[in-house]
Formats: sequence, structure tokens, C-alpha cells
Amino acid sequence: MWDKLREKLNLGTEALRNMNSRLKQRGRFLLLSAVCLAVLFALGKLNFAVAVNMDGDFLGYAVSQREVEEIVSNVELSVSEALGRSWAPETITTSVALGVVSADRDIEQLVTEALIARVDEVRELQVVYVDGAAVCAFESLGEATGALEALASEYAVGGTSRQRFLQEVVIAAGVVDTRLLEDAPAALAAAVTVEATRQEEETVIIEFSTHHVVNNALYEEEGYVVTPGEDGYEHWETLYTYQNGNLVSRELTNHVRVEPVTQLEVVGGKLHRSTGTYIWPCESGWFSSGFGLRYGYGSSDHQGVDIAGRYNDPIMASDGGVVLFADNYGGYGNLVKIQHENGDITYYAHCSEILVKEGDAVLQGEVIAHMGMTGVANGVHVHFEYHPGGGDAVDPVDYLPEMPYPYL
Repeated sequence: MWDKLREKLNLGTEALRNMNSRLKQRGRFLLLSAVCLAVLFALGKLNFAVAVNMDGDFLGYAVSQREVEEIVSNVELSVSEALGRSWAPETITTSVALGVVSADRDIEQLVTEALIARVDEVRELQVVYVDGAAVCAFESLGEATGALEALASEYAVGGTSRQRFLQEVVIAAGVVDTRLLEDAPAALAAAVTVEATRQEEETVIIEFSTHHVVNNALYEEEGYVVTPGEDGYEHWETLYTYQNGNLVSRELTNHVRVEPVTQLEVVGGKLHRSTGTYIWPCESGWFSSGFGLRYGYGSSDHQGVDIAGRYNDPIMASDGGVVLFADNYGGYGNLVKIQHENGDITYYAHCSEILVKEGDAVLQGEVIAHMGMTGVANGVHVHFEYHPGGGDAVDPVDYLPEMPYPYL
């Protein structure tokens, strides 16, 4: 009997122990819960708030009943304006409860979306306002911005074109009539004026002129530049303004003119008498004596050639130059010497008459004397000598064209 009683006592003791353990665990849980609530209250994460419901659906927590009323009032005003008539929102119910006010989506957004979702005719869209008036609407900010950019690009005028809207154009989110979505690009184009400007530049070169000063002491090719010439230019910058593709103004924004610098040149006024080539001194006649050793009457070392002809036949300058000598000279008789520009000298002897004087300038082919037989001469002829560089005489036949005369 005592064993059974002892066994019962042991079982009762164990039950008491288990009950005590469970009470301790529940106490610890309640204590921990109380601590957590205290911490949440201390951190401001949990507080008394206004729970907002619509048609039995929980929307979120507001800070106060007044905040909920202001939100509903604003939505009512926005929707009524969008519809153009009075509109009453759905019933919103509130109650005070412990809750956490979410920072991710504020209660204003949640309530506004819930109320507007019940109105088919209006939506929250990206609205384009022109001078303060709602003109059209788009689903997204990207679509609205793209439509404005496309409209501005449509009226670009090339080059350095810049576009702007003459009206004040603003994109903002708003609750509006969904009819503003209809033909939004066309409505936008009709409401705004795109002004485009283009800057054009033009430059024209003004070529310099040349002023010549003649110096008669110089030959033509001996001229020189005193002051080099410089081209000038004229430059224009013009601003063209267009509105919706139509030219409305043209403004000269800059004009520069730089005058050219006149080139000053000294040019030779002295004409060349010499050509550098030689012709036979007579138009007609007979070749009567050549250059070098010879026998008979006259010089044995003949320094020129003889062309016979009729008395007073014309004698011409073989090339142009200046007369060095024009007088009687011993056995040469009446002699004319001409110095050419390259320094060569030609002789014309036995003339019956001399038509030039010392210092005269003569041209090639100009008649300088008449044929005769003055000095040591055994017949009417002209004795012609050629002295290159003014030195010793050489056979002129080597420097003259093909002989035009027959031999005598």
C-alpha cells in the first residue's frame, strides 16, 4: 500500500513540476512580447494609427482622421474638375488601431488610386499643359517627352537649327478625363508653335588690285614689288527665324568688311630693242665675199662678209640696239656700229649715207644707212661684221638665217 501511495505522490510531484515549467515559459513569452512592443513604441515603428478601409478592403494606415479627409477631398475635387461635373467618392471607413505607417507607398497614393480606379472616365496620366491649360495626356512621362521632341524635330530647318516652343509647355501628373488620350500628338501640334532659328554665314573674298609705277630706266622684266597685295573679305552672319516651318524674319547679326591691301609694283618702262637673234642687213643683193683669208683687193684677213648691191640700196640693223658710232672711219669709209643689249656689236661699212647718229636706239630691220663704196672698196656693197660680246669678230654666217643671196 505504501508503495502505491509513494508512486502516486511521485506522479503528483512530476505533474506539478511540468505545470511550473509551462507557466515559466508562458511568462517568458509574455515578457518578451511586452519588451518587443516597448521597443517598437520606443523606435516609433508601432503606434496608434488610423486604419483606412474601402468596401472591406484594408488600404493602409494614416496618421490621423483629418489626413484621410483631406485626401478624399482632394480626390473629389480633382475628379470633379476632370469630369466637368460634381462627383462623390466611394465610402471610406476608418478605425483606430495599432499599426505601422508605411513609408514605401504613402496613404495618399493608396487612397487616390483606389478611388480613381472606380471611375472609368478619369485616370491619373501624364498631362501636357500649354500656357496652363491641359491640352492632351499620355500614359507615361517618356511618351509625353517623346511627343514634344518629335514635334520640335519636325520643324527643324537644317544646319545649326535650334527649336523652342513659344508657349509655356509643362508635363505634370494629374487626374484628367481619359479623352485627353485621344489624338494626343495632333492636339499637341495644334496647341503649340515651334520656333526654329538657323544661323547662316557667308564670306566673299575681295581681291586686291595692283598699282603700277613706271620706271623708264628699267626693262619690262626688271620690275619689282614694293608692297605686296593682300586680299580682303566681307563676312555676313544672318539669323533666320521660322515658326512651324514658315520664315518669319531674317536678321543680320554680324557684318565685317576687311579692305584689301593694294599691291604697289615698279615696272620697267624701257622697251627691248634687241631680240637676241640676227637678220641679214639687206633685203636683196649678192654675196660677194666671205669671212677670213682672201686674195685680191682689200684686206687679206677679212673680218666680215660683203653683200653687193645697187647704189643707195637700204642697209638695215641686224638686230635692235644703240648706235655706238656713226661716222667715217678710215678704210671702213662711212661706218655704223650698233651695240645690242647682250653686248654684241655689229658693223655696217662703206655706206654712201648714214641715217642715224651716235646714241640713237634702233630696232631690228630699221634702215640705218644706204649702200655705197666709201673707204677701201672696189664696188658698191656693205661690209658686215659680228663681234660677240664686243670682242673679236667671228663669221656672222654662223649666227644668221639661211643665206638669201646668190653668190656673185
